[in-house]
Amino acid sequence: PDSQPKVLINVFTRGIMSGQLRIGFAMRQLQEFSRYEVGAPSKPRFFAMEAMPFNTNQRTQASVLMVIEQYHQDVARHLRKNVKPMLYILRAYIFMARQIQEGGKNFAMRVSCAGVSKSTKGRSGEVRPMWMKCVELQITLCSDHPKEQPTMFPITLTLCDQKSGVMITSEIDLGKATCKYEYMRKKDAMDRWEPYKLNPQWIKLLGGLYGSKVTAEALVAFELLNYRDRDETEC
Repeated sequence: PDSQPKVLINVFTRGIMSGQLRIGFAMRQLQEFSRYEVGAPSKPRFFAMEAMPFNTNQRTQASVLMVIEQYHQDVARHLRKNVKPMLYILRAYIFMARQIQEGGKNFAMRVSCAGVSKSTKGRSGEVRPMWMKCVELQITLCSDHPKEQPTMFPITLTLCDQKSGVMITSEIDLGKATCKYEYMRKKDAMDRWEPYKLNPQWIKLLGGLYGSKVTAEALVAFELLNYRDRDETEC
């Protein structure tokens, strides 16, 4: 029930000469965590951290990979689940944006996940820019089996003002959102692909001084595949 105490996850940093400083936190309901089962360890998963007011301008929000299980009494802890790194393909279908608070920019959309980042080409002079592009990222995730869901990183979606120079392209962030997507397309026992329907959703992008102001909305959809299946289902 909602009356149960919440689980608070904190991330701290400490320097050689400085004290302990909290840089991110996450608050979760106790019912979100699975119950402890002897001999059946849970798969680790990422928890996206909320940024502190002084570091809301970081490009990618921090996240923590961990396992939290609940049980009614203290028992011996089992071994951790054995996972290994594998290659996957993440596809972000970027359709359009609306209700952008700042005008006169060269709007581009950047997708970041698992240390990989790609951006669309900028579109200037548009109130509701339409990219209609598929951004494909090759990422490394951990899983206990190639056909099972991996431990998915949070996906950071950022609307930015793209400035093209002679040698390099710079981007100024206008608003961003941390998205959670964990469904992986796979085949059934008959080696046939499961039914999949592209269902884009409107996502609010937050910006401003403290990262709490809605600066735009973006229409996007995601798709996750095993790397070896990338040629069978193209964008």
